[in-house]
Amino acid sequence: MKKLLVILSSVLLISQSSMITDSCKKAKDGDNITTNDNDSNIKKINDQNIYETKTKVVLVKINNVTSNANLEASSSDENKLSVMIDKNHSSKEKGYFELQLIGKLEGTSKVTVKYGEFSRTFNVNIIKEKADIPHSILENQFSIKQNIKTPFSVDFLNPVKDCDYEVIAVDDQKVNITKESGKDTNGNGRVIFEATGLMVGKTRLIINYENSQVIKEINIEKVEEQTSTTSFKEVVDETMIINETINKIIIVNKAIEGKVLEFNSESSNLEIKFNEENHGIIEQNENYWVYLLKITSKNNISSTNKVNLKFDNVETNFNVDIKDTPKFSSESPVELEASTKGYKKLEIKVDNRIKYANIKLLNKNKENLDAFLMSDYDAGENSKIELVVYGLVASTNNKVVLSYYNDTIKSEISIDVKEPEKKEPVISGIDENSTVEMDKNQSRAMLFYIDNPLKEESLTTTFDNEKYKNKLKVEVKGYKGDPYYHVFVISDSQTILEPIEVELNYTNAKPLKFKVIVK
Repeated sequence: MKKLLVILSSVLLISQSSMITDSCKKAKDGDNITTNDNDSNIKKINDQNIYETKTKVVLVKINNVTSNANLEASSSDENKLSVMIDKNHSSKEKGYFELQLIGKLEGTSKVTVKYGEFSRTFNVNIIKEKADIPHSILENQFSIKQNIKTPFSVDFLNPVKDCDYEVIAVDDQKVNITKESGKDTNGNGRVIFEATGLMVGKTRLIINYENSQVIKEINIEKVEEQTSTTSFKEVVDETMIINETINKIIIVNKAIEGKVLEFNSESSNLEIKFNEENHGIIEQNENYWVYLLKITSKNNISSTNKVNLKFDNVETNFNVDIKDTPKFSSESPVELEASTKGYKKLEIKVDNRIKYANIKLLNKNKENLDAFLMSDYDAGENSKIELVVYGLVASTNNKVVLSYYNDTIKSEISIDVKEPEKKEPVISGIDENSTVEMDKNQSRAMLFYIDNPLKEESLTTTFDNEKYKNKLKVEVKGYKGDPYYHVFVISDSQTILEPIEVELNYTNAKPLKFKVIVK
């Protein structure tokens, strides 16, 4: 099981906007606050929890800015946790800094933050990752108007009932957040908050939900003349399958008392009605009203199903794409080598795919094999849905069950695990001599496999961190005999246009080389 928890999602790019964590079920951040006598100029920093291979952003704020003071940060155990300051998203003049924590190995570490003569410490607990952590997929930049309060709704997949959430503005001189914290009492994964633009420009929002964190840029635009005109907040199109019911939120800004939301569809393939009493209103204040609609598709496949919305004299519309029910097309049975932790990667074929559909896996024979998905949601037609299976014990007729799109469809795969042939180790995970492109102040956890691993051997690198100090850092993390290792590649604030070579080595295996550039 260790393999499943460590590997899952670690091949994703870990950047300032990557999916990252703070624990909700174990200890809440801030249960144990460590302070020094000399910390008065650095605002309180709560203790943190972070998963292995993940990155978490912690906002450090200074009470009284000093022109000649710089922020420094260090970890007491670099083998378990790295710390770096994201200079691209920090402001020395305004006294806020984004601190990136990079979890490496399970355990604890103490982080020391220094600013001039002041210092503060906090503890970080690095924990094992679980397979179904909540996460959010946000594509578009947030945008608001200056001096206008705007509601936002962010949905997380794999929600956790009664979990705490919070929304933090990195530069609170540009945007003010209200309803910035709360508890998901319904367990629907929905975070609703309000943002008011204070100053034209851009900043970032840090949104924490249970074991997840998403970071989103928000743009504050100027309003020449403030009006109280009624308007719809952007309404996006929907994708459904036949005979399905979904809930859709509609937000009306500056709604007028006594008026009601009207809706109709030009298509006979949809049935639409209010989902709650009070004409569908689930939240109401002087700035906006929130409606909840229940939309049901009929047994007809159709890509164009227009829905019209009207409030007073304001109109808008959105489209519903109705698809056929998805279908699996997976090979079965699968033969797999076992004992020495050999693995097989399978591409799962799905017809009528739904973008962002959740994917789940049930392993019925955990004692014989480890199985996990490379992603727990469908990223779209241009991406692969991949299942990785590790054989543990020679056995036959092992079963794993895949479910797709809220358990709409399921597929059972039979896996036979065979004793392996004796072969030399092989390093894999990236094409030989390929180039990895990175941004400044970014970390990336790259996953490398060892076919036919040796019990007392580990993956190593010849990369000279001292030679490339302040440019690039490479670290290999893992345990002797493991069939996989995480290679952390961490860039600094310098541009590297001439590729730097990284070589990985393993006993009796051909070295694997790749190159890194920083833009």
